[in-house]
Amino acid sequence: MNITRYTVLALVLFVATALMQGCVAAVVGGAAAGAGAGSVAYIKGELHSTESVSFDRAWSAAKSAMNDMGFVITDEDKDAVKGKILALGVDNKKVRVEFSREAMYVTKLKIRVGTFGNEKVSRLILDKIREHY
Repeated sequence: MNITRYTVLALVLFVATALMQGCVAAVVGGAAAGAGAGSVAYIKGELHSTESVSFDRAWSAAKSAMNDMGFVITDEDKDAVKGKILALGVDNKKVRVEFSREAMYVTKLKIRVGTFGNEKVSRLILDKIREHY
């Protein structure tokens, strides 16, 4: 019998969902976290992304992306495991990009545009950051 990994994964998710009685978000979220880098979610006005890139490379790429997009960096703070870039974007909207080192080649990014967030612009910023990896 030839069972693919996807079939097994689907079966595991189905059983876990049935056992958790409606906690699908926990199952899917756990599966995404276990899968490693590459997950993106827009949560409460903030774009969260796990990138397969070193912390320093993500930092450099973000600064280059801000420059490309014509944003004015107003503040930046970085240490060995976390960092934050603040900038003024289109229409003087505040842009915040936060970084955290998760592993040698895994960095979490959080992007917020404006007070309440702007998913479209946040995703554009992420795309531009990725162009600089």
